[in-house]
Amino acid sequence: MKKFIILAAVLALFTGSASATEYGHEYKKAVTYKTVTVYVEKQVPYTVNVVKYDSYGHPYTVTVTKHKIIQVPVQKQVPVYSHGRSYE
Repeated sequence: MKKFIILAAVLALFTGSASATEYGHEYKKAVTYKTVTVYVEKQVPYTVNVVKYDSYGHPYTVTVTKHKIIQVPVQKQVPVYSHGRSYE
């Protein structure tokens, strides 16, 4: 019995309320775009001259390619949502 009374009270609250459109204005969602800067990691190769020694102890130069990770700034458009009131 208590469940029935609670259910009836909840239904009465939702069926008796007026919405915003009944008062003559609506809420519209507006989308604008904003430019933001994000940083993306990128792997970049570079070369280094390294001195190595052979089995007889004589030095020789070798060019070695290595990689490093850098952060690159990138411009990105992100949506910005706003809820405005329309009086039409």
